[in-house]
Amino acid sequence: MTCSWYYSCRTFPDLPVSVRRSLLELNMNKNQLENFTSVEFDNLTHLFLEDNRICVITADQLSGFVSLVKLSLTRNCLIEVNTLAGQPLVQN
Repeated sequence: MTCSWYYSCRTFPDLPVSVRRSLLELNMNKNQLENFTSVEFDNLTHLFLEDNRICVITADQLSGFVSLVKLSLTRNCLIEVNTLAGQPLVQN
């Protein structure tokens, strides 16, 4: 299952647990996200957060994304990126 929200979100959508467990991709590109808290997405493999206002991202924020393979943060105002298990969260 894939979900997309565009242009108006300032926070992650409040999705039912059943949807969060079945979701594979979440597209939050072109919204107004400045930050987000950890939300459990058991099977989410792709998270698209391009064109938002995210300046800081931490390992704690990503702790609920246990199956995450791709994280897209292009065109944000990232000034601080913490690491998870010694690996960079953003690679050039």
